[in-house]
Amino acid sequence: MMSDEEWESVQKKYGSLIYMIAHRIGGDPAVSGFDDNVQELYISAFDACEAYERKTSLGFEEFFSTEQFDKYIKSVMWNKKNNQGKQITKKKN
Repeated sequence: MMSDEEWESVQKKYGSLIYMIAHRIGGDPAVSGFDDNVQELYISAFDACEAYERKTSLGFEEFFSTEQFDKYIKSVMWNKKNNQGKQITKKKN
């Protein structure tokens, strides 16, 4: 479980990236609106933090500012965007 300070750190560092990625998710707004996309990406980012902590056995403070984690969380969010777009396209057809 993430603390409030950790959550704020994620928002501060990756918030603008999350909004930028959410704008790029295409499809019907009725199926997946911008606000829904933002929330899904935040959930993915938080899940990525917990998964990275489990995999590396490092604390949040230890891994959060590393280059490896930065690459990992960005990959997770872009993969979420790509998968979300695929699902919207399938439902649209």
